[in-house]
Amino acid sequence: MMDRLTSMAVFLRAVDLGSFAAAADALEMSGPMVGKHVSFLEQRLGVRLIHRTTRRQSLTEFGQAYYERCRAVLAEADAADAIAADALSEPRGRLKVTMPALLGRHCVAPLLLKLAQKYPALELDLSFGDPVAT
Repeated sequence: MMDRLTSMAVFLRAVDLGSFAAAADALEMSGPMVGKHVSFLEQRLGVRLIHRTTRRQSLTEFGQAYYERCRAVLAEADAADAIAADALSEPRGRLKVTMPALLGRHCVAPLLLKLAQKYPALELDLSFGDPVAT
């Protein structure tokens, strides 16, 4: 069974570009596969979305209404994905830094503390010490 959202995206591309062949090129799939996605939607809905001839294609009245709704659905799906992407774009986790005491306390630590204030999901593990001479 085909994925409905994928088929909707293929349908939109075929309509936007004016042909199954152009959609196939843009989506890097075969022309017959574009046709299968559109046919899957038409069979699922029980109604024709696109009038197809050898020379041109045009949306049916229902196809036009379905096209508009598909655009809205896919835009919402993209917005939902963006929420997750935004949440993951913030630094998080444990940052362990070992550094010489003088450099660390005076130069690096103040910068890392500002970073930790800006990104509360970031946990600092700072270790200051001077190398032991052997």
